Formats: sequence, C-alpha cells, structure tokens
Amino acid sequence: MKSIPLLWTVLSLGVVGCANSPTVNPDSNPVTKDSDSEPKSPSDQTAKGEKSLASKAPLPTSPQMVKIPAGRFVMGSTCRTAPKEDIGKSAPINPAQAILEAVVVGDCPQDDPKTSVDESAVCKKEGQACEGWRNERPAHTVTISRPFLMATTEVTQKEWYELMGSNPAQFTKDVSGKKADSHPVERVSLWDAMAYLNALSVRDGLPACYDLSGCKGTPGGVYDCMQGGQSQVSVTAASGRPTACTGYRLPTEAEWEYAARAGTTGLLYGPLDRIAWNFSNSANSTHPVATKEPNAWGLYDMIGNVWEWTGDWDGKYSADAVTDPVGPALGSNRVSRGCSWHYTIDYCRVSFRMSAGAMSQFGHMGFRVARSLP
Repeated sequence: MKSIPLLWTVLSLGVVGCANSPTVNPDSNPVTKDSDSEPKSPSDQTAKGEKSLASKAPLPTSPQMVKIPAGRFVMGSTCRTAPKEDIGKSAPINPAQAILEAVVVGDCPQDDPKTSVDESAVCKKEGQACEGWRNERPAHTVTISRPFLMATTEVTQKEWYELMGSNPAQFTKDVSGKKADSHPVERVSLWDAMAYLNALSVRDGLPACYDLSGCKGTPGGVYDCMQGGQSQVSVTAASGRPTACTGYRLPTEAEWEYAARAGTTGLLYGPLDRIAWNFSNSANSTHPVATKEPNAWGLYDMIGNVWEWTGDWDGKYSADAVTDPVGPALGSNRVSRGCSWHYTIDYCRVSFRMSAGAMSQFGHMGFRVARSLP
C-alpha cells in the first residue's frame, strides 16, 4: 500500500487555507504561471484572438498556465425571434434530452411534466428560437475586470499522483495498455479538486484558497465535506470571494466561459472533432490532454475529454450586466463545464451548463487550475 505524501498529511490535519444515452447519476509552448506574457486580445472580447498551436513537451509537474486578459463578453446562449409559422408548433425531441434537461434546469422542458419523459414528448415552441437550454439564458454581458491565470490543460493523472499519492481515475491505461499519465484525472469530486488545489498552493508557497478542515476521509477516495446536510467548505479569503485568493483555485463559471470562448461568439471555438474528444470520436474513453487543437488563447480541451468543475453554485442567470460574478452564495449543486468524451454535440458548446452534486465522482468529470494574479 502506497503511503500518502507528507504534504497531504499536513493538509489533512487542517491546513486552512450523456451523451448517446445520458446517465445523470450522473502539452506546446505555454506561458508559465509566473510569466508576464499576455495573449493579444482587445479589452472588449468581440474579435477572435490569435491562434498559436503549441509543440509537444513532457508533462509538467507544475501547472503550465496562460494569462487570460481582462475583457468583456456575452455569457450564455442567445435567442432570436422565431418564424411566425413555427410559433406554437410542436416539435419532437429526444426523450433522453428531456430527462437530462429536467435535471440540469430544475424543471421540465415543456408544459406538461408527465409527457416530458415519454417517447412522444414534444416541446411547444415559444416566440423565440434559441441555441441552448433555458439554464443558459438569458444571455448577458459580463466584465472580467482583472487578468487571471488558467492552466493550459486539465489536471492529468500524473499531476494528481505526484501530489496526492493516488490515482482515482477510471481510465488508468491508454490504448496500448500503458499508464495513462497524460490523460486527465477523473472520478474526482468538487471537494477532491479543492483538496488538490490546496495541496498545490501549499507546495508552491501560496495561500490555500479553501477551508477543508471540516472534511473527513481521503481526497480521491471517500472524502466527505458534509455535516448535518450542509457543506463544511468555505473560501479562505476574508471577503468570501474565491477570486480574492491568490493561491490555486477553480475558475468561476464566468471565467471558464470567457476563457473558453477566447474572443469567439459562437457555440464552439472551432470544429468539434478538431478541438474535442467527444462521443463521436473518443471510443468511449478519455485521451491524452493537448492532443486536439487549442483555442486562440492556447487552452486545450476546453470542450471535450472531461467535464470541468467550476467553483460556482448552480443558479439562474439574470439579464443584467455584471462584473466578476462568482455565482450564488449557496445552492445544492455545483456547475461543471466543457462537455466530455461521453457526450454528443448536443451538450458540447461553450455555454452549456451541467449541474452535479459536489460529492459526484464520475469517469467523465475532472478539473482545471486557475489562479488570481496578486
């Protein structure tokens, strides 16, 4: 039995710090974390940035990060006025989508909840034609007032093992039967991800962003941060805002979408199969990170491979313009973004929001490192 690294021992003592049939049970020449280099971009995110395909390099033992510029963008999914002849018509929908949307959105996607799970389910068109689901609307203007750092790839199994001494992933072997070191780590809960980020912060001499002193167990295994039905996790920054912490953390949902779009305004930042491992090309498995094309800001796998936890509680959007939003103060589920190897094009877009319990550990869910600049 492998021993747990001393670093994690210290942390555990209280350092403060679906696709085809959806189941709801649910490396490059990157800028290093200390670089002052910044991708070229207008301060108002309306034009496409410059693409720079990176060459391959050995997996880093510290996250390789790019500096995401401050700017403004439209978050969420847009609607347009539907043709008159379509208004009020019933259109057949995939019943599995109806079930998943009911879970993600919190209600049924049509008027009669009893028919939403039936094969004959229909959606009554309203006066608008919309690109995404209702929890992606209304589209609204978001300002990211300060630059921040984002890892170029999802956290890999190698990175997790080197720091935490275990590997919780489902896909631990690649297609040749070798260790899948360069694949993203998955089967990690939100709390597992926070524990890893705290450990990484402590290792690099940065403040831990999450107080996990009320959690019990081992991250990547059984790790419980609930007591009396309430989460015992909090942000260590005095303001209570995760973005005020300069250690490693999860991106906010707004930061994630802003970084994923990288100046683009459509559903995707490139052709799906060129940028993402998804249901149509994954052969039912994760794949090495950074083997698909990056977006304009040098971020790989922002769509596909694995869903990525964000730090936000799930909540409804407002049409109001906002600056540096961090999501609701409380909630029952957390938001993950980016689609995965297990999901079809219906779910693979920059605005799509998946909601899951913080304790969820699925083979299609991982995370990416972010950090606020001092």
